Amino acid sequence: MIFLVSKNKGLFNPEKYKHVDFLDAMKILDPIRLVQLDTETMGLDCHTKDLLTLQLGNKENQVVFDWTTLADWEKRVLKTYLESDRIFLGWNIQFDLTFLYVQGIYPKNVIDGMIIEKLIFLGFPAILGPDLYDGQFGYEPIRDERNNEIKYWEFSYSLRAAANRWCKIDIDKTVRGQIINQGLTEEVVVYAAGDVMWLEDIYNAQMEEVRKQNLERAVKFECEAVKSVAYTKYCGIHMSLSRWNEKMARDKMNLNQAVSELNQYVVNLYNSNRELYKPFVKWIDADLFGFVKAGYTCTLNWSSSKQVIPLFKILGIKTKTFDKKTGKEKDSIEEKVLSPQADQFPIIPLFLKYQGASKLVSTYGENWVKAVNPKTGRIHVEIHSIGTDTARMSSGGGVYKLNLQNLPHDEVTRSCFTAEKGNVWLSTDYQSQESRLIASVSNDKSMIDLFETGCGDVHSLVAYMSYPNIIPRSTRIEDIKELYHEQRQEAKGIEFAVNYGGDAHTIANNKGIPIKEAEKIYNDFMRGFPGIHQYQQYCRQEVMRKGYILMNPILGHRAHIFDGEWQKKMTEKMQDREFTSYYWQMKKESPYCDTVQEVKRFNKRKSSSEKQSINYRIQNRGACCTKLALIKFFNWIVSNNYQDIVKICAIVHDEINVECPKVMEKEVSDVLVKCMVAGGKPFCPNVHLGADISVGDHWIH
Repeated sequence: MIFLVSKNKGLFNPEKYKHVDFLDAMKILDPIRLVQLDTETMGLDCHTKDLLTLQLGNKENQVVFDWTTLADWEKRVLKTYLESDRIFLGWNIQFDLTFLYVQGIYPKNVIDGMIIEKLIFLGFPAILGPDLYDGQFGYEPIRDERNNEIKYWEFSYSLRAAANRWCKIDIDKTVRGQIINQGLTEEVVVYAAGDVMWLEDIYNAQMEEVRKQNLERAVKFECEAVKSVAYTKYCGIHMSLSRWNEKMARDKMNLNQAVSELNQYVVNLYNSNRELYKPFVKWIDADLFGFVKAGYTCTLNWSSSKQVIPLFKILGIKTKTFDKKTGKEKDSIEEKVLSPQADQFPIIPLFLKYQGASKLVSTYGENWVKAVNPKTGRIHVEIHSIGTDTARMSSGGGVYKLNLQNLPHDEVTRSCFTAEKGNVWLSTDYQSQESRLIASVSNDKSMIDLFETGCGDVHSLVAYMSYPNIIPRSTRIEDIKELYHEQRQEAKGIEFAVNYGGDAHTIANNKGIPIKEAEKIYNDFMRGFPGIHQYQQYCRQEVMRKGYILMNPILGHRAHIFDGEWQKKMTEKMQDREFTSYYWQMKKESPYCDTVQEVKRFNKRKSSSEKQSINYRIQNRGACCTKLALIKFFNWIVSNNYQDIVKICAIVHDEINVECPKVMEKEVSDVLVKCMVAGGKPFCPNVHLGADISVGDHWIH
């Protein structure tokens, strides 16, 4: 049954719902302990758009509150109800929470069905090509309108998709688009109640799968984290417009210079071989005023891969890369494809310089100015509590598609984000988080000793282990930074590559050195850190055996390998002598046949899955450290009624940024560091994971 609480008399004579007064509605809701919650709003921005309705109830009874007509005392009663010990179940509840925070309402216990959905299907790509779809659960076919053939298979986390996936219910969402223009109508009341009605059925079906995958603790943890993530978006970040405008002017100048250098390079190529490079150059006449001189100019749009790739192919630059979505090769001019060839082709450093400058202008330019909220004067970036396959947070999307996590780390850019007058900016991040986590999970004695009793300089230790022929065994670790600076710098790249599942080929490509030299470095590293070697071997074997990655046994997070079953079958095939013999024969006689191509795809997918099995575990634990710290810090804010006073501004991987009044600097700093340290303990038990804090008037880290 649908009930409406409203003083709008135009909604008093419905056929599909019953009008009740506020107190009667609260009596209906009072016995419910798992309360389904949803809101309808007049837009997406909680600070400038109004909350239209609040929906509460269960499958039997749904109450729609017309928020625009509620009295202040009624809102206070709802605040008490929502902040009680009841559990509130929603879908993408982070959105609803931001609108409730504006009203000063901070629910204590929430469950987000969309978060559960993401946990169940971690590792499932949004799109699978027809060749990669193998009956994976949850995907829907997207067909070509012209011939009805399947173009690809799509996975969606929308409420509508989940309702169909779990309960075979088709929820009509077309009414949602009418709300902004029409406000609350009888049709909207029924629609709003419908979103609440099916949440528990979906939740019950989800929880059966959650129990199968042992995800109960992960669900509880991630749903708790949603509240703090919602608060971070609600708080937003303050930006100095004057500093940002200065930065944009410099960025545009650097971009123009990069374009000029590339164009001149192509013109020089044309002058060396006019026939070969003729498609990329044209003659221009001088203008009447003398601003433009006559001469040859490059015609390429450097932002167009279709135009750039033909030139690169003529030059001999490799552009092929593996497309995870289709399982096939494709042409690409991404940095990861071009960087290993930078020493061979002078145009690549110029092009990468252009790409960097272009990104600064396009991604970190006018959109950030436009995104400043007219009411708060702050930028409220979209934050996704589970934004990657490792359950790390991500940012991006929304109208302006702003991503704080990819924001350049340079001082000029970061200094544009400032504390408001009378406030200070607090930046905290973990000390060598990834290295300490690797030491902890691998239980490598050398690395643990370094952190617990040594100097703590992991890069010096890696250099010592990786270059035994260069660094004498009598050298103290604490002296390497000064005596063998070059090797220590090189060690950073080695550590990053190996710790995340790379091998000698990775080191060779990253450093531009012969494979034999890279193999020696890799082998020396593994001999120096036997715990890491054993741990990585275990990870590689386990993912092939299970078909998924148990990223975190403490909470149960797992990342599925979308083609895990196929990889297991292929692993068995490759152990069959008859099959491998046939494969090697066909590789010689018919290298493009299906069998050879299937093995080629398997080798790439196996390598990718093995690397993921190593680095996903570290990334997930790192994310959990940060989330637990956030949970603890946000709960401290709420318990002390510091909402809107102590603001969480930005979360970037292992870094939490906070703004607070200057008079509270000491109190907030102490609590924030304590929360960071406490957040690291469960996930890095063998090594102390400390946190550094910086205090200033802008974003320092």
